[in-house]
Amino acid sequence: MGGHFGTGKTRPAPSRRNLIDALQPLHNRLDKVFIERLDWRDVIARYDSQGALFFCDPPYATGQQANYARQWGEAEHRVLHDVLLQITGQFLLTYDDSPFIRDLYAGCQFREGSQRKGIDGKSGRRGKMKQLLISPLGVQPK
Repeated sequence: MGGHFGTGKTRPAPSRRNLIDALQPLHNRLDKVFIERLDWRDVIARYDSQGALFFCDPPYATGQQANYARQWGEAEHRVLHDVLLQITGQFLLTYDDSPFIRDLYAGCQFREGSQRKGIDGKSGRRGKMKQLLISPLGVQPK
């Protein structure tokens, strides 16, 4: 319901009605969407099909993402690779641009980009990190 314990002197408290109205577009967008709290392997096993698209954003191989509960070792990155290359559906994967990842996904399509470090409003001062969008060969990331 948008409740919080924040205070401020510069503007009045927002109307709960406005907050509920603001959630309507989100409600519409997520209607009929499944949100699972499962291990990624279980999600892929459950939903893999011809029409499935899996968007994966694993911990980066260089450990540049601090917002994961734990980082992955090389073996876990290889397991994800092996599973994704065996699925019936498609995948789109975000990773850091590192030699290890480029070598691991050598048979796939790459699109280079960059992303600001951090998830808060002050992330601009932290610089950018190089990022890859990876998809199977024959499927170009947009």
